[in-house]
Amino acid sequence: MNEYLELVNNDDFIDICLYLTEDKPYEIGEKMEAIDKRAYMNGENWAVFFEYYVKTYRPELLLDLQHDFDAGIYVGFYISIPENISRAKRYMEMIKELLENENKIYRIIKEKGNEINWK
Repeated sequence: MNEYLELVNNDDFIDICLYLTEDKPYEIGEKMEAIDKRAYMNGENWAVFFEYYVKTYRPELLLDLQHDFDAGIYVGFYISIPENISRAKRYMEMIKELLENENKIYRIIKEKGNEINWK
């Protein structure tokens, strides 16, 4: 785990938790909103963004992927079955790669923001 991203393996689900109040996701969310005012990056809009990203660029991660969110957190999760363990790890790596290469996020917002169903 780093300070903003954690994989939690429970009995029923494998959770990928993104802590939105940590510096990195918070600052990226602020920049996303500066690019597109609809992209107010609460947990729900992170779910919307990741859903768009997976459907568009990483469809192999879509099977069994579900989202949850609350104040200060986004959780992507999979049903806890053996074939989802590697899928959850790849999903977490995808999120980490996006946040560590944030210009990719900003480019998507600029070029594809109208295709994203912001809340």
